[in-house]
Amino acid sequence: MLEFKPFEGSAEFTFIDPDTNYHYSADSFTSLVSFIVNYRAQNRLKPIVGLGQVINNYLCGLPCNSGKCRQAKLKRGFYQYVKGGIALLENLYFGEEHMVPQEEADRRALICLECKFNVIVDKGPFIRWSDDLALACVGNRKSTYHDALGNCEGCSCCLRAKVFFKGPFKLSKKEVSEMRAANGKCWQLEEIKNG
Repeated sequence: MLEFKPFEGSAEFTFIDPDTNYHYSADSFTSLVSFIVNYRAQNRLKPIVGLGQVINNYLCGLPCNSGKCRQAKLKRGFYQYVKGGIALLENLYFGEEHMVPQEEADRRALICLECKFNVIVDKGPFIRWSDDLALACVGNRKSTYHDALGNCEGCSCCLRAKVFFKGPFKLSKKEVSEMRAANGKCWQLEEIKNG
């Protein structure tokens, strides 16, 4: 898989659907992803797993982007992307009943603010898109510490959004171990479901 080098981007945003050969064209990466997701949903086609990475790989193969790409370095494991995507879809489907009150989100955000796993990451297009989707799930909600939250280095989730989601959270044994070692009081560990 290929990805764009830092400070590089695609000269155009196009993609050919692997199932229908439909030619997508948009004015930005986010618009292209949205167009593909909507088109495939309307035509009852399964979502493309790892869509952002698939699009980047496709765009890197275009002659207009020659020399702008490198081998992809995944910071989040592919399984984490899929797992996170499923969790987001569940929250979109169930809505309000999967959200905690503002006071609880603020309590969680304060814990994250003081945690060494709260990191501001250099986001590639797909991480940015998946984080934007997570934020869209919570609507206009913002915790008191919204601007100081980044991504959790333990589970890779967008903390600005995750502080509003109800558990139980599916965390691997490795994630649980790392998060316990981080500060000993991670709020996610209060409601976990190992998986």
